[in-house]
Amino acid sequence: MRILRTGRRRREGGVVLILVLVVVLVLSAVLIEFNYETTLDLGAAAGATAGRQALACADAGIQVALAALRNADHVFRDDTLRPIVTGDARLDVGEGHCRIFVSAENGRLNINALKPRGGQPDRRRCEQLLRLIDLLNVQPGAEEPISYAIVPAMIDWADEDDDTTVLSYVEGENEGAEQGWYETRKPVRRCKNAPFDTVAETALLRGMTPLALDGRPGDREGKRPALLGLRPFLTVWGDGKVDINHAPAPVLQSLSEKLDAALARDIVAQRGERPFESVNELLAVPGMTRELFSAIRDYVTVSPNDRYYRVEAVGSVREVERRVVAVIRVDTAESAPTLIQRMEF
Repeated sequence: MRILRTGRRRREGGVVLILVLVVVLVLSAVLIEFNYETTLDLGAAAGATAGRQALACADAGIQVALAALRNADHVFRDDTLRPIVTGDARLDVGEGHCRIFVSAENGRLNINALKPRGGQPDRRRCEQLLRLIDLLNVQPGAEEPISYAIVPAMIDWADEDDDTTVLSYVEGENEGAEQGWYETRKPVRRCKNAPFDTVAETALLRGMTPLALDGRPGDREGKRPALLGLRPFLTVWGDGKVDINHAPAPVLQSLSEKLDAALARDIVAQRGERPFESVNELLAVPGMTRELFSAIRDYVTVSPNDRYYRVEAVGSVREVERRVVAVIRVDTAESAPTLIQRMEF
């Protein structure tokens, strides 16, 4: 009988041991899970804090750009300021730093100027945008051509009526899109019928593709060349005239079918030595004829009524980055910069 009782106690002791082990394992699992969640919460909190600090760094960069643009005519010429506005300088802000990139909006094509409010499409400006599309479509490796339909689609998006625009002088895809077309999309979209607030809105247009808007990077092996999209050459600000002191070469070349790549490069090279003080100085650029100058004179400028600048500031704190993109207007008469648009990413 003692043997039986001893065996029973041993069995009971074994059961207790097993239960204790189970409880220990369960508690261990709970503690591990609690520790994991706590670590995640702390990491999330730290990440959120770093994100707020990075955003503050980016906003500090915008303020630096505002101060620099008080002398807008000289901001791109001053060797001291150039590293600040081109992103080549790292500005330390508290625990982080920021980089600033500034570009002149007046050197781009204003898509809000394709059709005056209450008027008819401006054929001259539409043809300029069509020529820019042609230039991008002949890039090496451009297998998916940008559609001409983007141009009338831009007009229909920005104008106030519901009449679909057809550019009769364009062969092929020459029809825009109004609300009836956007209602067939998934998800359903709304045709804005008001001016563009940002170039990013063009992503919603009939005919626009991610490749057409943003291009693509090339690969390291060089088998797939990089392609430029439309975005770097478009704006929604300004009076529609192209500032020849800031326009990229493709925008200059799009001014006329008679303005070739070589002449565009020469204009860029000459303004690099000394900015143009008058549009008449274009006549001194080798290759510029009086006929060509007369054709483009009313569509270019060196002194816009208001100057518009796009400022991108990237703040970084503990490997967390935040980006702020702002548009700054500088009144030409007063040289007073004003922040008119701000977007954070």
